[in-house]
Amino acid sequence: MGAVEGRVALVTGAARGQGRAHAVALATEGADIVVTDLCADIATVPYSLGTAAELAETVALVEATGQRCLSMPADIRDTAGIGLVVEAGIEAFGRIDICVANAGVTGYGKFHELDDDTWNDMIDVDLTGTFKTIRAVLPDGGPDGQRQPRPLRRREMGRHRNGEVTRNGSCEQRHHRERDCACCGRHRDVA
Repeated sequence: MGAVEGRVALVTGAARGQGRAHAVALATEGADIVVTDLCADIATVPYSLGTAAELAETVALVEATGQRCLSMPADIRDTAGIGLVVEAGIEAFGRIDICVANAGVTGYGKFHELDDDTWNDMIDVDLTGTFKTIRAVLPDGGPDGQRQPRPLRRREMGRHRNGEVTRNGSCEQRHHRERDCACCGRHRDVA
């Protein structure tokens, strides 16, 4: 019996790299998997992003473990888009137990050389998209506040990548903490 036998995991950025590795590892440990990726490029990102063919390859690798896999391209920057992925996952598997908010992009160059569009796209994917993904799988986090049949339990969240809300499990002020962490890191890098 695997460590996550009978659970359902959502993995974003799953077309290749770490996202694919997370999806396959979780499937190997017994989870059914919901995978998503943008499957398109973003103009300000200086490299090619995952493709629909690569996402299909991830599905094949997951299914080769004997687990079920639902694949749906989506932009995690779009609340409705990631909400549809979560809804489809719940429709297919009855719930989502694990959230791996893995999707992310980067830009190259010095801090003062980044233009506004590059900065905004990185923050929209890496911070806002992660927020929207996690929010979508929380018990009351869907676009209309609908509840999952068996929602993520607060005590489980510390085990989900990027899903730890606070040490005592409270979602209050998480947005402020995210801002503080981002600002502290940026100040250290610039200094």
